[in-house]
Amino acid sequence: ASFLTWTAEGRELLCVREREGAADLWRIPVAESGSARLVSAIGRAGVDLAVSPLGDKLAYSDFYRDADIWRLELNQGRAPKPIRYVSSTRLDLSPPISPDGKRIVFTSLPSGSSQLWVADSDGSNVAPLTRPKQPVAGAPRWSPDGAQIAFDGLIEGDFDIYVISAAGGKPRRLTADPVTDAVPSWSHDGKWIYFASNRTGEFRIWKMPSSQGPGSEVQVTKKGSARLGLAFESTDGKFLYYSV
Repeated sequence: ASFLTWTAEGRELLCVREREGAADLWRIPVAESGSARLVSAIGRAGVDLAVSPLGDKLAYSDFYRDADIWRLELNQGRAPKPIRYVSSTRLDLSPPISPDGKRIVFTSLPSGSSQLWVADSDGSNVAPLTRPKQPVAGAPRWSPDGAQIAFDGLIEGDFDIYVISAAGGKPRRLTADPVTDAVPSWSHDGKWIYFASNRTGEFRIWKMPSSQGPGSEVQVTKKGSARLGLAFESTDGKFLYYSV
């Protein structure tokens, strides 16, 4: 519960409870006897509650953010017009395209929990890839053959790197250090996964074999904080480009 305020007579508290992307208003008796009562649904995220002096009206703000996925047709030979591609009432982010150009994977928060979703290249057949019991998943990247997707997630206590089949299923955990491992990317041949980690005290770029698990990590950069963690191997595998 959050955003409390007293009723006009001072015998109850009004509070907002947010569940699965919606907000409900509840009355809670101050006395030990009695139980909380649902008053009404009040939008997506009711904040800043204010009760009128007579107690017959409630003013509040409904605060939320929304972001959609858009696309541009780059081969039209003229100024392209953005087209809304995937949208929901919450945040839709990070939409890499599969190597064959037929699908996208993206992060969405339709129920308040960050999950991975997939869709066809025309925006149809939108479906969840991870499930609500996997609470936070983001920064998805397709493997070069399009068969797997690497992502970072707060699934088992810490931010770690995971891989999941592009067809769905249970994610496979790659890192298990009690630190932050985030923002993965694949090598050009799919044999390695690069990621940012603060396991040395500062964020550096690390890599590990995509077919192995915890304990196979190798440090790549020694200097320059890689806080953003954006690291990409060149198509010929000779260079690694990353942001600091």
